[in-house]
Amino acid sequence: MTTNRLSSVLSLGLLLVTLSVPAGAARTDVIVPSASLSSHSSGVSGIGDFFSLSVTPPSVLIAASIHRAYLEIRVDVTAVSIDGHANRAPMIYLFPLKSTFSGTLDANQFDTVRAPFARNVAVGENRRVVFDVTELVKHWAANPAENHGVLIGGLDGHRDGVYSIKSGIFGASSVAKVTILH
Repeated sequence: MTTNRLSSVLSLGLLLVTLSVPAGAARTDVIVPSASLSSHSSGVSGIGDFFSLSVTPPSVLIAASIHRAYLEIRVDVTAVSIDGHANRAPMIYLFPLKSTFSGTLDANQFDTVRAPFARNVAVGENRRVVFDVTELVKHWAANPAENHGVLIGGLDGHRDGVYSIKSGIFGASSVAKVTILH
């Protein structure tokens, strides 16, 4: 009985996703060629390394025509031991930036209206992480001057994981891919 209910819920969820993207939707992949690694002094807080990525959706996209957008990265994840305990699925965060990243972490740079996005990632190599960035990409398509990229990493002050973004997964020179369904 529980299995049948779970199947019904999953089927309903898949049906809703299917209905939200028209059958004839086009797909555009935007490849992010590089990520700048920045380090935050762990003596000041528990914030570890983070990466800044510049994401530029095609200028021909109209915000209203975007159905879904996903940012995908692959990371190697190592747990950090805190008080003798290691989190086997640390959080990774994505924050849109309100201004060009200066290289110094400043909470005023984060766009907290459209973010943060957070995911638990299992410790290990080549872990796939996908963020639903639909509203963010729609905003950037309508307001290109407000696109200053994103920060990705352990930015919550707990530093329970260390992340290394894999390169070359989505092409010879790439660190991330944004898939836009329109």
